[in-house]
Amino acid sequence: MSKTSGAVGKASAALALLALCAVLCAGCRTERTEAPERRAQGRAERTVTIFLAAGLHQTFDELARELERREPGLKINIEASGSLEAARKLTDYQRTGDIVVLADKRLMEAMLIPQYAAWAIEFCTNELVLAYSENSRYAAEINEENWTDVLLREDVRICRADEHLAPIGYRTLMAWQLADKLYADKLGGRSIYQTLIRRVGKELIRPDVEEVIPLIGTEADYAIIYRSTAHEHNLPYVNLPPEINLGEPAQAEFYAQAKVLVRQQGGELNELRGSPIVFTLTIPKEAKNPADAAEFVALLLSEEGRRALSDHGFSPIVPARCAQRAALPEKLQPLLEEGER
Repeated sequence: MSKTSGAVGKASAALALLALCAVLCAGCRTERTEAPERRAQGRAERTVTIFLAAGLHQTFDELARELERREPGLKINIEASGSLEAARKLTDYQRTGDIVVLADKRLMEAMLIPQYAAWAIEFCTNELVLAYSENSRYAAEINEENWTDVLLREDVRICRADEHLAPIGYRTLMAWQLADKLYADKLGGRSIYQTLIRRVGKELIRPDVEEVIPLIGTEADYAIIYRSTAHEHNLPYVNLPPEINLGEPAQAEFYAQAKVLVRQQGGELNELRGSPIVFTLTIPKEAKNPADAAEFVALLLSEEGRRALSDHGFSPIVPARCAQRAALPEKLQPLLEEGER
């Protein structure tokens, strides 16, 4: 072999080696360039699933859209239902949620703590009102003085939520019972509870408050709902007295006279007694995205979140309360009252 051909061979080998290095380096550059895109794609897959008491749907949807605006790539999915149904998604259906919000703190204590969640925050209260529409019978004359007489008229139609699925359902039955006690002399032996429990047929009982609303003024005339729900749907309503509306802590002893059997975990019937309305939430132990869930709860407990609750007819608890404060995520602890109750 000549020296010239040997030199050409060596040069060709060197060029091949350089080409190989260039390819490898290009691959390295491609990897570095694509990594942020993959990270961005990972952010796009972040979701928070909320199992929510239906009465809070509009408020939570408003806050969810705001947090999504602040956190590109975050998607918040809200599943609104009756509170018992929301809790059963964990206990009976073995589903995983990132936040669970119930309209009765006793359900949280009885169904989710401590097996499914380590803590619960009490963040707002509410009260019951008697809602109607301009199409309801006797809408022009009903008031805080005569509402019991109107409800007892034979041509008046009542609708309500299912007591086995939603707290507003069993709270409606409790309000009827408490009205019997408060107005015993006025009623002259008549019973609002017995009359209405017979009158409201299955076709007028719906799973949660959001499905009760469309019936008011169409298939039914009146329904007991939360004040916040009446505000959100622009429904006129009659204020109920503190002894009946379940919104006054000082009336807790009177409320406890009302009792309703409610089907809870495993189908067992448990007796619930009347008590002041308190909404509560938790991040379950098996939450898939507890970090972003905590961000949402922090927004809810902030001044902005409290303002949203107030705008929708709720009464925020300021500061919010938690009986298991030591178990809270670190981000949430400063937002609650000092010490454990």
